Amino acid sequence: MTVRQLQGTGKTPALVANGSDAGMERSAQFSWETWFRHANSQQRAEALGLAQQQGVLYPHQLPAATNGVKPVAAPARDSEASSAIARILAGKPESLPYLSIETLSVFDTDLDELQRQAVARALSTPDLFLLQGLPGTGKSRTLAELLRQAASHGRRVLLLAGHTASLDVVLQRLIGRPEILALRFLDTHEKAETLAAGVRSFTLEQQQKAFLERTLLGVRSKHGEADSACRQRRDLEPVWSELGAYQERCDACRQRLQTLDGQVATLSEVVERDADGSDTPFAAGISALRKSGTEATQTLAEKLRTDAEGVAQCDQEIAQLKATIAQNQPAYDAKKHGRFWTLAYWTNLFNGAIIQEMETLLEHHAGLQARRQTVVQQIDQVANEQGQLRERFTQERAALIGGELALCQAAFLSQRQAIESEDRRLDDEWNALCGRLGVPAIEKTRASLELARTAWLAQKKYDEQQCQFAQEWKKFVEETGAQLAARLPSFANVLAGTISRWNADAKFRDAAGATIDLLIVEDTNALSEVELLKLARLAPRCVLVGQSITETVSMPPGCWHRLWNAAGGESGRWPSTWQRVEGRLVCQLIPLTAEDRRHLDCEGLADAPDIELGILQRPQARPCLAQVVFGPNCSFADAFTFMVREVQEFPLQPLGCTAWWSEDAQRHTRHLGPQPGRIHTWVEIEPGLRLGVVANKDGEATCAACLEFDKAAGWDRPKAEEWLHRHRALADHERTAFLQMPHRYAPSLAKIVQSVVRANDWLIQVVARPEDPATRQRVGNGSSFEFVAVPPLAKTDWPRDGAGQELDLTTPRSGERLPVGLRNGLPVRGYVNYAEAQALIRALEGWTREASAAPTCRVAVLALYEGQVELLRRLVEQSEILRARNFPLEVALPSRLHQRECDIVFLSLTRSHAYRAVAYGEDVKELPLALTRARSRLLIFGDPGSLFNLAGWHGPLEALDAQAAQQDLLGVSRLLAYLQSLRHAPAHANGKN
Repeated sequence: MTVRQLQGTGKTPALVANGSDAGMERSAQFSWETWFRHANSQQRAEALGLAQQQGVLYPHQLPAATNGVKPVAAPARDSEASSAIARILAGKPESLPYLSIETLSVFDTDLDELQRQAVARALSTPDLFLLQGLPGTGKSRTLAELLRQAASHGRRVLLLAGHTASLDVVLQRLIGRPEILALRFLDTHEKAETLAAGVRSFTLEQQQKAFLERTLLGVRSKHGEADSACRQRRDLEPVWSELGAYQERCDACRQRLQTLDGQVATLSEVVERDADGSDTPFAAGISALRKSGTEATQTLAEKLRTDAEGVAQCDQEIAQLKATIAQNQPAYDAKKHGRFWTLAYWTNLFNGAIIQEMETLLEHHAGLQARRQTVVQQIDQVANEQGQLRERFTQERAALIGGELALCQAAFLSQRQAIESEDRRLDDEWNALCGRLGVPAIEKTRASLELARTAWLAQKKYDEQQCQFAQEWKKFVEETGAQLAARLPSFANVLAGTISRWNADAKFRDAAGATIDLLIVEDTNALSEVELLKLARLAPRCVLVGQSITETVSMPPGCWHRLWNAAGGESGRWPSTWQRVEGRLVCQLIPLTAEDRRHLDCEGLADAPDIELGILQRPQARPCLAQVVFGPNCSFADAFTFMVREVQEFPLQPLGCTAWWSEDAQRHTRHLGPQPGRIHTWVEIEPGLRLGVVANKDGEATCAACLEFDKAAGWDRPKAEEWLHRHRALADHERTAFLQMPHRYAPSLAKIVQSVVRANDWLIQVVARPEDPATRQRVGNGSSFEFVAVPPLAKTDWPRDGAGQELDLTTPRSGERLPVGLRNGLPVRGYVNYAEAQALIRALEGWTREASAAPTCRVAVLALYEGQVELLRRLVEQSEILRARNFPLEVALPSRLHQRECDIVFLSLTRSHAYRAVAYGEDVKELPLALTRARSRLLIFGDPGSLFNLAGWHGPLEALDAQAAQQDLLGVSRLLAYLQSLRHAPAHANGKN
């Protein structure tokens, strides 16, 4: 359950311990018995109540015992983070253990790959992690995700920063997050009323007030719910008796169905039995049928008997006739055929009637035979009629029985339907009763019903206990709510404040206690080694965050830069670069200065004259291969293969500065930057190893995006790492991440930022984010970037001298050149440019009239000197158009907008000297900060001649030392080069589209 869910239910949020082992280590010096013995009665009651409410109690939630025993302060000791920092700064980063990074399920699904890698590494580190990013690359968004992930893992986080703006921009992303209970501690001279509403809700006073309100509301609501549940269960207890009655009725229905099914099974036998013996219409019909059949059968039988007697008489007469014929046959034959040689002939010689008598006998015999045949046919006909009669009787009897059986079946079916209908109605009423009880549908058996009733009564008893506890807890919270609210810092899982406040405020340090799992320090660039080590001892894990706003090549290596470099922050950078110059592909193996190019000798290969080797021959130094130039038609794949196989070099130009590993079923992949989507070219390096290449900012496919090691070819992770180490002998302990993808700027505006601020570190080519039409309508339809020359250019050529319009406030009489109403109260040092300020105000008034700026559109007017800021602020107050604006407008130095951004920025460069080079800002960071504050539109007002004067300067300049002046020169030179590279530079210089 999250902290906010606990608050919603009226429970006091408890910090979840970050693992039992870590908890035991932190509390190794703690004794529960000792604390309980020395605690007062109120402290004991609070501890017991909290333990009963949470189920578990942590040592950090207990106050110090107040019965006179003074707690012993633990001596400061090194943490894993401080030890890691010390080892890294001592040049021993190899002792750092490698990380085991698990797959991360992020809350913010819009995070890019670099940001997700940063969060995963920060969560996985056992000691230290360094995060650096260019302006607008989402450091605050990454930290917000890290805080949410840490809270969901049960870790307690201390967030410190050098500026309050660094805290607020992160906290604003945590508003309404249920897993976060954050406290924002005010800085020394800060007032809660000046904070944004969302951030103000994180202050201790507001959190205590909200906590008390939510807790009281929650416990009262919880008690009301528990009491209502108890009353409802008491009211529903008679339902079980109703269920018992319904269960008996259901049993009766089931019994009736079983009986009915048994009757249906024996129905045929019953009908047959009733047909022969019952006194029913059905039996009477069978009897009448049988009677008619019997009568017909008797008639046929009588006829059959008579015919049988006739056959018998015929047979008797035939037999007698046959005997007579047999006796007279010899004499008949002898006389008829003249057989005078026989005795019969002579014996009947004088019997002349023998022949006539014999023939008469024969005729009589034939008549008897015919009569007998007729009688036999009559007998067969009667027998056939008897069979037909029996068959007809059987059929008619079967039809009567079938009809009776159908009637009985229909009656039984009607009874079954009635019983089933009653059973369904009982089911519906049964389920309705179960629903009233709030239990799943119970099986309609006595055993199941009794089992469910027992469980329901047990839950009823538990609910009564919970109701009693809720009532006691409500009473406890109402009596001690203020005391619980006072201990809110011990429950918070995010504590945020400035570093200076942490060092000066004992209450802030007491609120953190001894249980800080993760320390996050922003604005680390400004910390010394001693300060950093002191802070790192506060937690076992530490995340240090720095911003890259200026180049670090020529600046002295401070603590942050030394730590970053030693921890492997630059391990992702390779010295080689690829570019196409005059149509030919050039592989630059080492960086070359203008002086180096004077000592560069180029010579073609004997067997490949279109390939030229550039040999650098510095004085008093060994010659070395500095670059290789390939032919006009040579592809990157062929050129890279040549470098690997022939030159024995592996000249990668990685897409980004942070690399990481991933693995799937087929391969191990070393990502050399954020995934751009489509790989333009694959280069086979070795069997099972290939290089994926994408296009650079000029559209040339030369940036290495990934290396894929095929498992089927025998590559595993150790072998791949060993191969990579042979070609790049820099260890990457995965303790750093460098954010390079711009998310703040509109795509067209990002070009100017990329060209001027840290020009070689951006990854704009992988971002395909279209401009928001609503934003474009809000900020106006002008171009995203405009440079307004003051004074306007009169010719197309870029001026070589400044206009001399600046006023030095340290000069006593310079104020006389300003109107009387604007002189007094300006700073005593710095510079103002009244003409430039007027041009800016006119442009701002014109934009206000034309653009449909909404109240949500944030506009900033920036200047590089405090005097010019004050002058612009007074001109804004004097403008009727700007006084009637409906959008927020802030006039300030760029440094005042640290960690903040605006939709549109109007920037006054201020400086305009007639003949010499001048510095742009008292701090070298002011100009790059100003250039990176706008999201959608940037308008710069300045003297182009002064920009040109500074472009050729070398050495210290005004208040800037040589190194700072070099930084200022670098930024101004890039800005000047960008302005001159525009197709219509004069038009842009005059502020025209």
